[in-house]
Amino acid sequence: MHSKHHNAHQMIGLSSILGSGDLMVILLVFGLLTISCTTVTLPGQPTAQEDAEATTSIDATPLPVSSPQPKSTVGIVIPGSTAGWLRTGIWLQAGDAIIIQASGTINIWPNCEMTKAGAGYPDLDCKEVTEIGPEGTLAFGPAKMNYPYPDGGVAALVGRIGCESLAFLMGTEGTFTASVDGFLQFAINDVESMEDNQDAFFVQVTIPYQLPQSIATVPWEDTGIILKPGDAFTITAEGTISMWPNCAATKVERGYPDIDCAETNVGPAGTDVFAPGLADYPLPGENTMTLIGRVGNDAAFVVGTGGDFVAKSGGPLLLVTNDTVDWKQDDQGMFSIIITVNGASDNVQLTIR
Repeated sequence: MHSKHHNAHQMIGLSSILGSGDLMVILLVFGLLTISCTTVTLPGQPTAQEDAEATTSIDATPLPVSSPQPKSTVGIVIPGSTAGWLRTGIWLQAGDAIIIQASGTINIWPNCEMTKAGAGYPDLDCKEVTEIGPEGTLAFGPAKMNYPYPDGGVAALVGRIGCESLAFLMGTEGTFTASVDGFLQFAINDVESMEDNQDAFFVQVTIPYQLPQSIATVPWEDTGIILKPGDAFTITAEGTISMWPNCAATKVERGYPDIDCAETNVGPAGTDVFAPGLADYPLPGENTMTLIGRVGNDAAFVVGTGGDFVAKSGGPLLLVTNDTVDWKQDDQGMFSIIITVNGASDNVQLTIR
């Protein structure tokens, strides 16, 4: 396999271009990206978009045939050191009911015993800050106004749907109903010195959709476009991504002594130099690094260098290269992507760095 190191955190810039006609979005897609809340508004369509990512695993086992609606259970790991909101990749629509179960503990003061007296808490039982469950701790009083969930327990597990909705306290178990469309997100209810927090919460989310495996494997890049069922859209892509920058120096030790390293510089159609994507790829069976897309919770589809598509259901249009997080780590280069949505009247340019 190709050799990588993971260290990518990207930002997105948005500038409008005056004009008329269909909506056109130009994306520069790098190997691994992160974007923040930015939504392209189509005329007469809702807006929704989120920030950050979460590492997920999925058990998409449907209910028995007699059930009127399939469901999926998604497992999510939320490290205690998580700062800000983590997007799970689960797109919810207003009215969706979800069941959440949380377990595990996190440690927000690893050297509590040695430093608590000097910090002004000589009588503190350190278990109150080193073994914190999803409800959080009141050892320091309720969370302040600048916390994700003010007045709740510090370091509690909290959630929200979309960027604008209010946060809600998760606790260990509960049923929640989405009030808006958006991605389900989680946060640790803390803002101070989180980098040395330890351990993690483990969450299981049951949602009223049969999710494809591809949703859980890698962070998808949100184009900011919200599609409605039946919307027609066209995608064109070009550019090159180097998926193995140090190929020449490492190909022998990696088991590919005869590989032409030039073949690891790939376009949006990807490459068949390596075996087709395995089960942990966003779209198993397709070329490595080919550009793929999905709409909301629908199954992924090959985009490659482009084509004409129709949204089967509503939701955000997302893109990703067909590779795993581990192998994306040192990708270099970008794909330039143009998206046109019929019937829109604004031209928008997006640049992802």
